[in-house]
Amino acid sequence: MGKKITPNSLIGSFMINLKELIVEPHQISSSQLTIDINNGSGQVFVDIEYQPDEKEVRRLKKVEEDKEKATRITVSPEYNFLT
Repeated sequence: MGKKITPNSLIGSFMINLKELIVEPHQISSSQLTIDINNGSGQVFVDIEYQPDEKEVRRLKKVEEDKEKATRITVSPEYNFLT
């Protein structure tokens, strides 16, 4: 007879790197994974949906805006040769 498995039995473990799954941190994203349990006892199928909260969305948008501002070139009107 096989080993008795209860709801609290450890049958293996795995790790999910969420940073790799969340492509756009300020948007809702979904992923489906098939993960091999590291002791070879089977696989786990996972559906993940990421939904950032409003505070995180505002923070990330501000970071993007600040990066964009930092990369803009400001030209003084007296040195604007394009007009």
